[in-house]
Amino acid sequence: MKILITGAARIGDAVMSLPALSAVVRSFPQASFSLFAPGASAGVYRCSGLECPVIPVVSGGISLLRRFLGLRDFHYDRAILFSGGFIWALGAGLAGVRERIGLDSDWRGGLLTRKVGSGTEEQHQCSSYLELAAAAGASTAGVMPPGLSLPVHERAAAGRFLQERLSGRRYFCVNPGASRASKRWPLQRFIRVCSRLQERGLGCVVLGGGSDARLARRLVGALGGGCAVSAAGEPLVRSFALLAGACFYIGNNSGLSHAAAALRVPGVCISGPSSFQKTVPQGAPVFFLGGAAVSGSDRGLRPHPALLAVTVEEVILLLKKEFRDFFDPL
Repeated sequence: MKILITGAARIGDAVMSLPALSAVVRSFPQASFSLFAPGASAGVYRCSGLECPVIPVVSGGISLLRRFLGLRDFHYDRAILFSGGFIWALGAGLAGVRERIGLDSDWRGGLLTRKVGSGTEEQHQCSSYLELAAAAGASTAGVMPPGLSLPVHERAAAGRFLQERLSGRRYFCVNPGASRASKRWPLQRFIRVCSRLQERGLGCVVLGGGSDARLARRLVGALGGGCAVSAAGEPLVRSFALLAGACFYIGNNSGLSHAAAALRVPGVCISGPSSFQKTVPQGAPVFFLGGAAVSGSDRGLRPHPALLAVTVEEVILLLKKEFRDFFDPL
């Protein structure tokens, strides 16, 4: 059997799909797999630890559909769509895949041969993906929370980076970025929290994508002192390796919060508009502050009021309560 899998596009969604992906791969040991991974999610799937070749692709447009058309000669028997969006279901049809299984969303139900409900706000996204895997015939019994398996060379590279920049000092990771402004806690508040932690001798590694580099530079510049470094813009798997060695993680509600939990690194997630029950990171304790129901007005250019309501002292008190083993009392 030849199975085509399309991965979720966002980092957090990709992490949440890993238990379902594991169930599929382990349930069909004789199958041949190809996993189309859009955008940055390719880095997540490469760290799945599974025998499933990852093929990076663009996340939309004519070039993606042409890529699907080029798959017709491969004669895939089944497509499992962890990706959302109409274009992925259309692409699986163009590829000539006979059996197309996906979540019934984004007006694509008519293109699927087997549809799975997208779940309620109370159902975790991991559970929705597992239902999708079960619909494809996979056994989901005994699945583990999301986990990431890092290449040895990436761990070694991260170790060299930390030795050169932080001289082996214990450190925490912080990510001040998010996909949009309404989900970003004010940078000045991150600076104040990180300064308090620096005073206790902890190093600070600032993570993020290329679009977060400016925020990272401002944060590192404000902290100074040689014990804060920016890794924003590093390859995603390198960021995972840096994150894996951290005492804890602090960030907005973004994909790196899910990666931290999957690497068993505890963290504090400062959240604006979010479906908490549906998307809370799994794998390690993640403590949420803020949070608000998602609505159509959440895509503004300013931090959401739920974020602004979270104070620096609130974050410090939570760190003192939950992570006292990692540093002297604040």
